[in-house]
Amino acid sequence: MLLMGHEITYCLRLDNTFYALLPRMLADYCFHLYQRHGNTMNSFDFKKQLLPHLIGIGILLVVGLAYFNPVLSGKTLQTHDIVQHKGMSKEVKDFKEETGETSLWTNSMFGGMPTYQIAPTYPNSLLLIKPIYKLMTRGLPKPLNMLILYFIGFYIMLIAFKVDWRLAVAGALAYGFASYNIIIIDAGHNTKALAIGMAPFVLAGINMALNHKNWILGAALAGVSMAFELKINHVQITYYLFFIIAGMGIAWLVRELLNGNSKAVLLRAPVLAIALLLGIGSNAGNMMVTAEYAKETTRGKSNIPNEKGELEKGLSKRYITDWSYGVGETGTLMIPNFKGGGAANNMDFSDYEFYDLVVRQYGKKDGQKVVQSQLYWGAQDRGTNGPVYLGALICFLFVFALFVLDKSTSIWIGVVSLLAIMLAWGRNFESFTNFFIDYFPGYNKFRTVTMILAIVQITFPLAGIFALSRVVKKEVTKEKVIKSLKWSLGIAGGFALLFALMPGMFMDFARASEFEQFTGQQAQILDMLIDARKGLVQKDAFRSLAFILIGGGAIFLLVTEKIKSNVFFLIIIGAVAIDMWPVAARFLGPDKFEKAKTAEPVIATKIDKQIMADPDKHYRVLNLTVSPFNDATTSYFHSSFGGYHGAKLKRIQELISNRVDYSEKGKNGKPKLAGEISDLRKNGFSDPSVSPVLNMFNVKYFIASTKQGKTLVPNSGAAGNAWFVNDVKVLDGAPEEMEALKGINPKQTATTTKEFEDYVSGFSGGPNGSINLVEYKPNYLKYEYDTDKDGFVVFSEVFYRGNIDWISTINGEEADHIRVNYHLRGMKVPQGKGTIEFKFDPPTYYTAETLSLISSILMVLMLLGGGFMAYRSKGAAEGKDA
Repeated sequence: MLLMGHEITYCLRLDNTFYALLPRMLADYCFHLYQRHGNTMNSFDFKKQLLPHLIGIGILLVVGLAYFNPVLSGKTLQTHDIVQHKGMSKEVKDFKEETGETSLWTNSMFGGMPTYQIAPTYPNSLLLIKPIYKLMTRGLPKPLNMLILYFIGFYIMLIAFKVDWRLAVAGALAYGFASYNIIIIDAGHNTKALAIGMAPFVLAGINMALNHKNWILGAALAGVSMAFELKINHVQITYYLFFIIAGMGIAWLVRELLNGNSKAVLLRAPVLAIALLLGIGSNAGNMMVTAEYAKETTRGKSNIPNEKGELEKGLSKRYITDWSYGVGETGTLMIPNFKGGGAANNMDFSDYEFYDLVVRQYGKKDGQKVVQSQLYWGAQDRGTNGPVYLGALICFLFVFALFVLDKSTSIWIGVVSLLAIMLAWGRNFESFTNFFIDYFPGYNKFRTVTMILAIVQITFPLAGIFALSRVVKKEVTKEKVIKSLKWSLGIAGGFALLFALMPGMFMDFARASEFEQFTGQQAQILDMLIDARKGLVQKDAFRSLAFILIGGGAIFLLVTEKIKSNVFFLIIIGAVAIDMWPVAARFLGPDKFEKAKTAEPVIATKIDKQIMADPDKHYRVLNLTVSPFNDATTSYFHSSFGGYHGAKLKRIQELISNRVDYSEKGKNGKPKLAGEISDLRKNGFSDPSVSPVLNMFNVKYFIASTKQGKTLVPNSGAAGNAWFVNDVKVLDGAPEEMEALKGINPKQTATTTKEFEDYVSGFSGGPNGSINLVEYKPNYLKYEYDTDKDGFVVFSEVFYRGNIDWISTINGEEADHIRVNYHLRGMKVPQGKGTIEFKFDPPTYYTAETLSLISSILMVLMLLGGGFMAYRSKGAAEGKDA
């Protein structure tokens, strides 16, 4: 009864304020279970079965706290993407606080867009287990929570693969401190980091479902973990995770069928599939509306043909491959400075003559930044903050694993890893990349192909540590281990040794463009730059060689029984930590932390306050003092025509690219600016007729830069919230409509396409009328109009799934609206006075939320059932033993 009372109390008290006490509560609960069942659970040995994992996780917690020790004094990271997110989500969050209502639409960016990927709200997702999700992802201060999630997830995955807990600690350290995982924390890519951290939990559950005795519980855990993974909402990382799941699943299926275990295939595979589907289904709200939204975004089909006259089906190939790893750049997996590091590589470069030259010219602070940017000479044209470094020891162990592990495991891990590496090369392996873009489902929806190296961040340490586990358990003969050591030391060690001794034999340490740029007297500068790059490679190559030899030596001493396994574990853990931590610290160290700011992340300027004093309910602002279409800070205070988002609507991107501020590459490679913003700047913002697109979107204010500083420039040409037009032109299609915008007067004329020809037929000239916006919410607009005859109104609002998601009414009766002026709304209005309303009410959202509710409940029931069956089978085994 005492236990039951505790259980009820715990359930009642599981609210947001109680998460900090949850670990203590769980420990107390486990203690009561142990007291209650301790006498009958004869097979349970606390010291052997639980204590080691408490120690292992304790070590990881201590390491995490030591690395991110500034959080203990209340300091935090001020990251670019987090500030941007706060800007883009500010309107809907304020609306929620003020009204209690959730808006699925915001006008804070790009003229308006759904909030599905900005500030998603899906109340039925993860029903009943949401507190566990919040504890895992938010239970510790940022960014410590992300590092600990890396550690714990990989530790649990290795335990699920039946790896010794001490080796699991080593693997967890390698995964958590992988340079890319640290770099994205510094960049503020929180959802990416959390998705990477959650991925090993999914793989742990899948491995349990396929290979463990309590396979139903494993399937349930896989489903829950998949639900958590999708809840984090970084689709690209989850997409790559399925590459690993596919490789792992196919290898298991082939092995079981070859071994005649068809029963296992018929039982385990369907149950696991159902569990994963329930995990996916519990996020139906997000997935279904996102899938619908994606068709309308830059990930969807284009409306304007490219230079080849083709309508692209997703992102352009150029855009997808903007960040492509060089084939030679793959060496960074083992030697971090193989291509010079990156813009965030905060090493001490004072030993190099090039550093002294730059510091003399720019000063120490700015000189350090210049050196960081110049030392990188890899294939990523837009630069990089740092390399993908997996650890020299881990790379050696991966090669070792390919010789040691059984063929089934080594083949699937090797194939998946090689596939990820080749796809990361992007435009540097164009034929292979284009094949996947053209034919592999969903691949053309994602950019930054280097991100797929998240796969090898999992497969390399998984294979390497799993191979060590087999060696420790003596599942591999001494002769095979020694033979495998020779080969792996020759391959990995030989690679490091070559670049330690003779780096110039294989690389020239400069891009072709640099040889053209640094000529004459400047050639000496290039020589100094090359010497610095060469020195970085040599230092790190010697460093990597040392860790490879340490690992190889430790394995040799273990199998020849010169050292005990406990000593071996200490060597491996220590070597991994000493290898990985310092490289991670190059990109994110204590110096990046600041005292937590209680003030707003974006401070309103005098100009912002002037704009906000405008009594109008709704208008737009274009801030030209920042990169307007790559910055969301303006959205913190205003409805911005610009913004920052990776999945903006396709039509707004096409307007930006073709009309507003686009660049075309000339023969010399330098951009030639054109478009409305350029024209406005040329005439000093005095002639608004050159900017019809900005006018029709009701851009009422420009924030511009002048010699005197930032200046507020009112736009006298802003068309307003809505207006009657005199003429509606029907054009053949999107290209013709885009072209027509160049000379249009939006206050007089509207354009549409043949898709809506029937709707506008019979329109015979504009009336004398007026229309005014009388009520504004992000997801609701109300207008009052007065006209002496039937007319046609253009609204300065984005057309998005009109009459499906955005519902329009006239005097309370549904009335269709159409797309005009490429991306705006237009509507026929009857004579007289009336009221027009627009409401964003997407039906898919509510259908999907119902599916989320059903899936979440079934998933929890499966989890409880799996736990009960595991407990029951354990009890049956104990009774049989007795």
